[in-house]
Amino acid sequence: MSNTEHHVSLLKKLAEDRHIVTDVSDLGVPEMRHFGSADTGIAPVWFDRRTGIMSEDGKRAAYRAITIRGELHWVVFTEGRTRAQSCRTHCPYIALNAVRQVSPEKTDGRREWAA
Repeated sequence: MSNTEHHVSLLKKLAEDRHIVTDVSDLGVPEMRHFGSADTGIAPVWFDRRTGIMSEDGKRAAYRAITIRGELHWVVFTEGRTRAQSCRTHCPYIALNAVRQVSPEKTDGRREWAA
């Protein structure tokens, strides 16, 4: 399988995971405008822009994502950060909450080291 075929198969798997898709056979080759790539610091992922869930405070957004190995995750983008954070969970709200709880500690730790 070529690299392009592999990426298309990953995007199809990610699109099939959407709960709003009713007939997977109609997907064909997924439209690239619905997908983005992100660096999580651990591994690059593809994410599905149609699955976005915003946090209550509007500072974070979770999207369904897939790794190069084909593992499904939720990737969370936080306002003011360059890298997304990946969470291995089935629920976007658990992913948003996990990132919310971790983010202040990391930020405070970085401030201490920078001082």
